[in-house]
Amino acid sequence: MNKYKKAFNTIGDTITYYTVCKDLASLPSDNEIFDSMETLMELVDKETPKKPEIKELIRKNNYRDERNIPRYDWWCPNCHLEHMSGNDLKYCPTCGQALDWRDEDGC
Repeated sequence: MNKYKKAFNTIGDTITYYTVCKDLASLPSDNEIFDSMETLMELVDKETPKKPEIKELIRKNNYRDERNIPRYDWWCPNCHLEHMSGNDLKYCPTCGQALDWRDEDGC
């Protein structure tokens, strides 16, 4: 069982307890409930598309005239580790963050 399913079940069990059975032995601890809420919030945050960040990389001595040429790459706003070369990815290949490639005007 993955952590999202476990978190969902913990919250569901708690709601069931309060509305139906009121069995104290089956009630998750407060820490389990809060941990489950944080886990689900992590999932919601990751599934909410975020705009990739653009970073400038300087390539030193790229050409025969030894100019420093800037190059721009896209990086995940969540893990900041994976650079992406195109806007065809819907999710970061490293952490799974949903990506929003739309322009500021919504296009």
